[in-house]
Amino acid sequence: MEKLREMVQTEFGADRVEIASIGGTATWGIPFPEKLSCAGEASVVERFDGFDTPFGKSGEMKLLKVGGEPVLRFHLHGWNSKKPSVEDSLSVFWVLKQMGVSQVVVDASVGGVTAKPWDVVIAHDFIDTNSSPLVTRFAAEIGVKPWRRMVEPFCPRLRDSLIETAEKLKKEGTEESHHELGQIYHRGVYHSIHLGVFETAAELAMYQEEKVDIVGQSTGQEAMLARVCDMCFGGIYIVANYAEGLPGDWNREGMDDLYRQCGIPMGVIVWWTLEKLVKSERTCDCARIAEQSSHEGLPVPGA
Repeated sequence: MEKLREMVQTEFGADRVEIASIGGTATWGIPFPEKLSCAGEASVVERFDGFDTPFGKSGEMKLLKVGGEPVLRFHLHGWNSKKPSVEDSLSVFWVLKQMGVSQVVVDASVGGVTAKPWDVVIAHDFIDTNSSPLVTRFAAEIGVKPWRRMVEPFCPRLRDSLIETAEKLKKEGTEESHHELGQIYHRGVYHSIHLGVFETAAELAMYQEEKVDIVGQSTGQEAMLARVCDMCFGGIYIVANYAEGLPGDWNREGMDDLYRQCGIPMGVIVWWTLEKLVKSERTCDCARIAEQSSHEGLPVPGA
């Protein structure tokens, strides 16, 4: 961590990094951001193999320069590719917390319930019944109370930026040739499932009753950890396949082909969004919402 702090101070004259990008399967098909003409090789200041944390060694990370400002970038959610675990998210957010990050943008792929392959969803809410114990453990380690309101878990300001850049790409395109994106959903409910397995058709029927739009394996714990850390959180998701039990045989075009083709357009959206964020102020209510349930001074001695 000390080398990272020194580099941020030397390169940017800063003692913290405000913004982080957590890459997922939406951009794992390209070197991000080196493959993007709007960013290029010069955008990568340094690469780090990982950092020792109370939760084990974190995943690999890049220090980026975006609009002259530092941005941290983890790929594939910081998971160990040989043995992925949602607990890896604890080490990622520990690093982000130590570096003073206040805004996090995530990209990933998902299974579509109301959306179809190649559609893009900027989620506004989520369901996760699995990750609370992990988040409670993380809160205890960093010395904060875990009870946090989860109203508007996706920051409206980050959502607006992602919507604007996604619509811009859809309308104007880029210098690179890329597969055309499908419909851009400005809202959507994300249901987090266990990592490493996919949902059953019976589970999907239950999700449909819950008015779920997309299913995935990463966002629930990331959104909760961001709120515990008083961070703004935004996520953009490309539909890679139909959820189990729906017609369409997952993805007739092939998921691997989609992953190799969606990296450019999704990467451009993320990069453009980061460029917007480094130039704007944090004017949302995310931190205030988190503080409302901090229960400062409670329980009182002798209660």
